[in-house]
Amino acid sequence: MCWLVLPFGASVTFYVQHPEHVVAFPGKPKLSNRMEERVALVVMSLIAAHYLQGRPPWTLQQLTQTLRIAMHAIDTVLEALQQDGILRRARTIRVPICRHVISMHTSDVRRGS
Repeated sequence: MCWLVLPFGASVTFYVQHPEHVVAFPGKPKLSNRMEERVALVVMSLIAAHYLQGRPPWTLQQLTQTLRIAMHAIDTVLEALQQDGILRRARTIRVPICRHVISMHTSDVRRGS
């Protein structure tokens, strides 16, 4: 019985440190349209803030840890933003960067996906 404490404790510690890996149901998580929109707005604001401050681009892992949302969910949102031309990946290291925020118009952001 005592040997079960170690693996159980290790699992608990891992999921406390990495809540993005916790899912209620097996398989990939699916966000509602409203939640995807909110995540997209938060991600764009974080990326724009880093860009305007001259800080290095975000990585998917950094966004996941900061937002505490499943990596797959953030990646899905990033792919949709890239397909719409709002974000693009950096060439040197494969992380997203944002178009200059000042040059964006509301017509650039499409509703729904």
